[in-house]
Amino acid sequence: MYGFTLIFILAFIGGVIAYIGDKIGMKIGRKRLTLFGLRPKYTGIVITIFTGIFISLASIVILTIASDDVRTALFEMKEIQATLANNQQQLELSMAAMTEMESNLDRLVAERDLAVTELADTQSQLEQARQQYEELALKRDELTANVADLEERIAELVIDYVRFANFMRTGNVVFRADEIIYAQVVEASHDINEIYLQLESVLNKADQKAYALGAKASDHSQSAIMASQEQIDVVAYMILQGQGLFVVRVLSEENTVVGESVPVTLQIIPNDIIFQEGAVLEEITVDLNQTVEVDKQILNLLEQANAVAVIRGMITSDNGGAVVVDGNEFFKAMDTVRELAKAENRPDKIKIQAKAMEDTFAVTGPVKIRLEIVNE
Repeated sequence: MYGFTLIFILAFIGGVIAYIGDKIGMKIGRKRLTLFGLRPKYTGIVITIFTGIFISLASIVILTIASDDVRTALFEMKEIQATLANNQQQLELSMAAMTEMESNLDRLVAERDLAVTELADTQSQLEQARQQYEELALKRDELTANVADLEERIAELVIDYVRFANFMRTGNVVFRADEIIYAQVVEASHDINEIYLQLESVLNKADQKAYALGAKASDHSQSAIMASQEQIDVVAYMILQGQGLFVVRVLSEENTVVGESVPVTLQIIPNDIIFQEGAVLEEITVDLNQTVEVDKQILNLLEQANAVAVIRGMITSDNGGAVVVDGNEFFKAMDTVRELAKAENRPDKIKIQAKAMEDTFAVTGPVKIRLEIVNE
C-alpha cells in the first residue's frame, strides 16, 4: 500500500511540475523572452529541459526522503556490493570448511568403525588367551601332580634299590649291625617324665616296624626289640640337660635274621645344621666313552648321598630315606648326560654331584638334592 501511495505522489508532483513548466514556457513564448541571449524558440526548449530535470530531481529527492531502501541504493550501493562479495566469499569458505568437516566426520566414523572392529578382535583374542591360560593352568596342575608322583616313585626306587642291594648282600637278614630301625624328633623338656613318654613312643614305633619286618622276641610275643633301661635313662638325662629338638635313632646292635629279637641302642643327635646350601654330599664320575646307564648311575649316586646323610645324622623316614630329589631334576640330569654323550666335542669324563639345595638341620630332613654336572 505504501508503494502505491508513493507512486501516486510522484505522478501528482510530476504532473504539477510539468504543468507549471508548460505555463512558464507558454508565458515566455508569448512575451518573446530570451535566456542567455537565445532565441525564444530555444529558450522554450531550455525551459522544458530544465522542467524535466527538475521533475527527475524532485522525484529522486522525494524517493530519497520517503524510502530508506532508495537512500541505501543511491548512496551505499558499493558498500553493499562489497559486503555482499565479502559475505559470498565467507559463505564459500564456510561451505568449504563444512565440506572438510563432513570429510573429517566421515573419516572419524570410518576410524571409529575400524576401532570397534579392532576392539572386537582384541576381545576375541583376549577370550582365546584366557581359555588357553585356563587350559595351561590345568596342564600345569596335572604336571605338578605327575612330578609329585614321580618324586615319590624315585624315592621309592632309591629305597627299594638300597633294600634290594642289602638283601642280596645279607640274604635273610632283617637288620644289619648299626642299621637305623626308626628315627624320630624329640623335644627337650624340664619334665623328665615327658621325655620318658617321648622315648617310649620312639621305642614302640621301632618295635612295630621291626615286628612287621619279621623280627620277634619269641613265638608268642609281638615284641621285636630289646633296649636296656640303663641306656634309656642315659639318653633321657642327656635330653633333659639340653634344649630344643633332638633326633633320636633306634639302631640295631648286630645282624638280625627273621624270627629273632633285635638288640638295639639309642642314639641322639642335636639339631644342628648338617648340610649347608651347596654342600656336596657325594659325587660320581661318568665315562662318556663307554655305554652309560644314566638312570642306574644317578640312583647309585643318590644311594651314596643317602648313606652320607644318614652317617652325618640326618633324620630318616620310615623307609630309611634321608635325601630327596625333584623328579624334574632327576630327568634333567639324565637328559644332559645323554646330550653330552652324543655331542661331537664331548669331554671324556664328567662328574655328577649331589648338592644340598638349602641349609638343612638334622630334624628338618630329608635333604633336598640338586644334581649338578661338572666337566672333569
